[in-house]
Amino acid sequence: MLAASAVLASGAVGARAQQPPVTLAFATLDSGSAWYIYGATMAEVLRRALPPGSNVDVKPRAGGVGNPRLVAKNETPLGFGFTVTNRWAYEGKEAYDQKLDNLRALVGGLDTYYMVAVAAKALGLTSVREIKEKKLAVKATTQPVGALGEFSARQLLRSAEMSYADLKGWGGSMQHAGYNVIVDAFKDGRADVLFAVVTPKHPSVTEIA
Repeated sequence: MLAASAVLASGAVGARAQQPPVTLAFATLDSGSAWYIYGATMAEVLRRALPPGSNVDVKPRAGGVGNPRLVAKNETPLGFGFTVTNRWAYEGKEAYDQKLDNLRALVGGLDTYYMVAVAAKALGLTSVREIKEKKLAVKATTQPVGALGEFSARQLLRSAEMSYADLKGWGGSMQHAGYNVIVDAFKDGRADVLFAVVTPKHPSVTEIA
């Protein structure tokens, strides 16, 4: 279980009084995601707290793993992350090869997320390990690199002693896309396995099911 949170670069947002307008970039996820909607809503709240004439530009990138990097470099002073990825970034481990210790938490506990593996019924899968055991040519899909869903897909496959290369070696594939594309891919048969980090009753997963 994961909790979504917002992070900012240390010192990125100052006091409102007697300051000129500012423009702040806010890193979220693709435009079909809950994070993008959260970001747009939060941007409206922030605009009221910033100097008059300020703007918060909500960016449809880069996800739970990528956003802490953008924020740490001040490419986007604000961004959504997960408690776990923010800590990894701060400590320089797992998905990060160096410490990003200028991150600061702004707000947390926005939602609850789970790692899921969804397979088309026709595959007859009861576990991810069966893909390796049967060397199935699955048409797998996950989110773009930078999203926690994509990183978790690699972690899950590794735990079952597999990789993207193995999937392709057995005649399968791995596609990285946003949820709108993923849903369409399941509908027309271009995808039959999804690895993702989602909220309960996620609309895209519900539509696939």
